[in-house]
Amino acid sequence: MNPEAAQPRRRIGVALRSDLHVVHQRREGVDCAVIKDPHSLRFFEMSWQDFNLATCLEDGATAREIVEEWRRSMPALCTGDDDAALERRAERLCAAVRRLGLAQGHGLAARGAPPAATWSVWLLRCVRRISAPMFMRVRLFDPDEFLERIIARWRVLFSARVALIAGMFVVFTLLAALGHLEEMHFHPEWFRVWQHLLALYLGILVLKIVHESGHALTCKALGGHVPEVGAQLLAFHPTFFVDVSDTWMWPGRRRRIAVAAAGFGAEMIAAAILFWLWRLLSPGFARDLCLNLMFIASVSAVLFNANPLMRYDGYHMLADFLREPQLRQQAFATLAQTLRRWIFGRRLVPPMVEKRKGIFALYGILSTAYLVWIAFAVGGFLRRMLAPYGLEAAGQVVLAAWLVSLALPAAQFAVSLVQDVTRVSPAQRGRPILIGTALAVLAVAAVFVPLPVVVERACVIEVSPAGVVRAPQAGLIAEVLVREGEMVRKGQLLVRLRNRGLALAKAKTEIEVGLTRVELLNAVGANRAERVGQGLRRFNEASAGAAQAVRRNDELQLVSPCDGVVLTRHLERRLGQAVRPGDEVIAVAGAARRECLLPLTEKEARRIREGAPVSFQARAFPGAKFTGKISAAPLRFHGDELPRALTALAGGDLAVEANGKVFSTEVTHVSRFQFDAADSRLRPGLTGRVRLDCGRLPAGQWLLERAFDAIHLDHRI
Repeated sequence: MNPEAAQPRRRIGVALRSDLHVVHQRREGVDCAVIKDPHSLRFFEMSWQDFNLATCLEDGATAREIVEEWRRSMPALCTGDDDAALERRAERLCAAVRRLGLAQGHGLAARGAPPAATWSVWLLRCVRRISAPMFMRVRLFDPDEFLERIIARWRVLFSARVALIAGMFVVFTLLAALGHLEEMHFHPEWFRVWQHLLALYLGILVLKIVHESGHALTCKALGGHVPEVGAQLLAFHPTFFVDVSDTWMWPGRRRRIAVAAAGFGAEMIAAAILFWLWRLLSPGFARDLCLNLMFIASVSAVLFNANPLMRYDGYHMLADFLREPQLRQQAFATLAQTLRRWIFGRRLVPPMVEKRKGIFALYGILSTAYLVWIAFAVGGFLRRMLAPYGLEAAGQVVLAAWLVSLALPAAQFAVSLVQDVTRVSPAQRGRPILIGTALAVLAVAAVFVPLPVVVERACVIEVSPAGVVRAPQAGLIAEVLVREGEMVRKGQLLVRLRNRGLALAKAKTEIEVGLTRVELLNAVGANRAERVGQGLRRFNEASAGAAQAVRRNDELQLVSPCDGVVLTRHLERRLGQAVRPGDEVIAVAGAARRECLLPLTEKEARRIREGAPVSFQARAFPGAKFTGKISAAPLRFHGDELPRALTALAGGDLAVEANGKVFSTEVTHVSRFQFDAADSRLRPGLTGRVRLDCGRLPAGQWLLERAFDAIHLDHRI
């Protein structure tokens, strides 16, 4: 809606800034002005006639005074229109100049006159300062002369023929890669070595340099100017950027699209080269590094750089194709105008002149939804990355600031709608009030919509205590009769231990039994009752000692406690090793259903109930899901030792102290769940993530508890 239309005598005039760069071009048979803001590096297009009229705008003038100035200075542009039409045109043009920041006192050049300190401006400044570490830019140098020397020597590489050959090379490599998909395996343990991560990180930086060099060199080869190269921080990830914004001053859009696509093309060529290196190298660190970098340079480039829903290469290519330099702003303006027409009616809000308003509206909806999804995805990544170190609150604050910065324009638009309602006549307020009431009722009803409550944690499959074979006596491992993966029966001999002390004690007791037997027989032969009693007592004592020595020696034969599979690896390497009483020697996984250890925080434990359904996804089998049920309610965890398989180093979410002890201040409870069916793939020690369905809560209560949990305030205690 345009509330200013009801007050034509209001002073609406604004003066056009004098520092703007303007180029007169003819696009699709229409004369237009391409305007560059030298401070924000943004570009705008308007008809050449509107630009000439905008140069005659005066600050503080009314619509009638502006029309009089137009008729006096540019009578040829005002022929065929009456004063009312020209006044509406003046209002529309002044509003556009003010909205785009092209008016004096409204752009970045007018920093001496800051905008009014409204609540929205103050809040936007706060959230931008909080989220600033995620988005930072630093200018490094002017590369134009350096690029000029490179292009002078290698200009032949930027011809259409070379581009065609490069495209054919990428397509051929893609077809070859599709034939070797089964050989491409990503090993999670490769990412647990800090040297590997450092090499991968440096490789990503090199890929970004290649990407930005493609933009800069192509722009320079096509006759453009590259005034700046710098470094930037995107979601805490350092990258580079080059300023090729002058391409919008070119009359033809083909060259602009070529510059926007050059970075993506350079990265795809790098991915093709990495693929052939991966094919040539032997298995090892370098081969895995090439595979990971190839994936980042190809798949991630398609999902992000070529995606028009984000302001990267794909966005600029789509903007060039649609001939709309401010595609996102135009899309949001189209959505706002459409909503205004729906709320206030077509009689109060004039229709948009833009013929492609459907495309712009669709783009605005898709890009907004995608940005919200990206915000939550980045927030989840930060939470998982910082949680093992107790810094998840910092990630949540940054995510909240980012979401507020995304929601603030919508809030400002809602406030403007309320203000517009107060400006129209009482007879015209019925429709917006009715629609607003209906939306409020729907919002209140949405608070009571049940939402699922889900708990997700890292977990590890444990060996049942009945399947662990421990040494009852000290000794040396003398013989191993089984190997890893072998099926064994209950009572089958697994390992023999050797203890010389027990062997000597057994031989000694056997000798004592023989001597006491001889003494007892002599006493019986002499028919001396007193000596018979003493001999019988010594014989019984020696026999009891011999039986105990035999039993202790028999304990050196370790047998399987159940039917199952041997799990202990490299048993042959343990030959000759010394064990103490209670040490684990061998583990046997029984045929019974497996149990999984699940660490929980106190807030998570309150929702877990016995019998709750569980979905488990193992890291070793990403395509398979296993179901089960909680076998026992969570118990208070006593002690500070947790399985190392749940640590951040192994892909879990628990921290490791400097002394190597696994400890978590938040994990206070443990629970176990049992799988529904036995599966040979579910081996003890297997790690993964578990998802528990804990029922449903009304949306209002769900959001309130999430807010309290985010600030670690438990109102239920």
